[in-house]
Amino acid sequence: GTARPASIPASVKGWNAIASLANMPPDFAVVMDNFIPRPGYLEVRRGSQSFASGCGTATTPVQTVMGYNAPNTANSKLFAAANTTIYDITAGATASATSITSLSTSRLQYENFTNSSLTSYLIAANGVDAALIYNGTAWSALSVTGIKTSKIIQPKVWKGRLWFCLVNSTQVAYLPVGAIAGTAATFDLGPLMSRGGFVNAIATWTVDTKQSVDEYIAFISSQGQVFVYQGTDPS
Repeated sequence: GTARPASIPASVKGWNAIASLANMPPDFAVVMDNFIPRPGYLEVRRGSQSFASGCGTATTPVQTVMGYNAPNTANSKLFAAANTTIYDITAGATASATSITSLSTSRLQYENFTNSSLTSYLIAANGVDAALIYNGTAWSALSVTGIKTSKIIQPKVWKGRLWFCLVNSTQVAYLPVGAIAGTAATFDLGPLMSRGGFVNAIATWTVDTKQSVDEYIAFISSQGQVFVYQGTDPS
């Protein structure tokens, strides 16, 4: 036979796992390892490098990386949670353990919050251990009553308040405006949850009507329902 040169386009449309191989358009890929499709070309996936050591192993990997973003960036911190411990990895190199060394799980959800006294905090929770707060210098237990802070799975900031998603509950909790401690009130979404289940997550949603911009808070249930609250005072 005679060899004939042919031009085959790059797989810029990405990986196709639906079309049959016989009918696969040439600008799709059957396998796409270590390439990222871009408009008109393929980009080779970049590698990685170690930033900090001593904070995880193959069996106890880092499960959470948390940034504490202070107004003065020189005071900002980077933390990693692994092997039941929170480590300070701000400087890279060798990680240093903080005072938090006995977590039940290193998978945390966290939120930055600046309170009414203009102090910045990092709040973290895992739904098993008492929720934690970092004040720029040290970690401690979150001082909130009215709920068990060990039931907090997600802290969320909305319109100057700290809100909390609770483990296996139809209730969410919130603090007064600007507060990082004190008594939490609860808000029960159970009567609205026609599919049952529990509140699984909290998110915020900014709505621009072209006449005004408002930020709503959304509560997402384990059964896929979303409840949106508009206002400023949930009480």
